[in-house]
Order: sequence, then structure tokens, then C-alpha cells
Amino acid sequence: MRSRSAAIVALALALSGTSAAAQTVPQDELAYIRAHMDQLVQLNPLRLDDAAVRAVFAAPIYLVRIIINDPNGNPTTSLMVARSGDSLVAISQPSEEGDCPDIHKLLKPGFKLTSAAAAATLQSALDAVFPVSGPDAEARAIRHTGNEWTFVRGKFFDNGMGFVMRTDATGRITGVRWSLKLPA
Repeated sequence: MRSRSAAIVALALALSGTSAAAQTVPQDELAYIRAHMDQLVQLNPLRLDDAAVRAVFAAPIYLVRIIINDPNGNPTTSLMVARSGDSLVAISQPSEEGDCPDIHKLLKPGFKLTSAAAAATLQSALDAVFPVSGPDAEARAIRHTGNEWTFVRGKFFDNGMGFVMRTDATGRITGVRWSLKLPA
């Protein structure tokens, strides 16, 4: 019992020491770090220069490679970003069911979803921004019923998954939703 109490006290002291060592960085040091961070982190943006992307999305979309210069190796990751007003926003294919207002805001207001050709352009833009491969690519499809256009982007268990776009009478997209339960 005594050794258990001693272990708990030692753990508490170790944790409190860690939090005491991590302190807020003074403004001058923060400015120095920000000014020199490009020595450690490289950003290599590549603009998606695809005709479908330009036709569907209001702002340029970039694939940004992020390279961290680390003595133990140079880990690299990629991030898809777009300009939305005065902000740079990360965009990714949703992983949960629900409305997608951030993706909806990125669409060109003048893009009209009124025909199979417009739907094919939109699917091509989605392919460029949210690439799919393997079995998901084989499941890709476009469906249209009334004022809803469904863009199947892959499979989720036995169901399709993808975007459901609602339109008004003129074909303007009024809502974007991600679904994991599209009929097969």
C-alpha cells in the first residue's frame, strides 16, 4: 500500500513538473520562431489547374505538400486547401454523415447543375479535389431524382457513400450533404 501511494505521488510530481516546464512563449521569442520556421518547414503548393475544378469551384484549390526538416528524416504530408473569403481553409472529403456548408461555400454561385454534362463536370471536379481509387473508384456513379443529384464516391460497408446536392428550379446548388447510406 505504501509503495502504491509513493508511486502515485511520484507520478503526480512528474506530471506537474512537465506542465511547469511547458510555459507560454514570450512575444519576442514567438516572433523569432515564426520568422525562422521556414528553415524547418517547407510548404510546396500546387494549384489544381483542372478545367472541371475551375468550372465548379469559385476559388483556386491547392494541394500543399508540407515537408518538415527533421534530423531523423523528413516526414511529408499533404493538405488540400482553398481560399474562402479572407481565409485559407483545409478541405477534405467528409467522414461523417451531414451537411457540408464549407464545401457548399466553395462552389461557384453561377455553376448550374441542370444536365448530365454538368453533373459529369462536377463529378470530375470532385475526382480532382477528393481523389478515389480502387474499389471506391469502381463504385463512382451519378444519380438524379427531382431536385437531388447524388454523386457516389465509393462504398461504406454495403452502402454507397457520397455527396447529395440539392438544387433550385434553375439548377443552382442550394445544399451539399455527405451520406454514408446511399442506396446501392
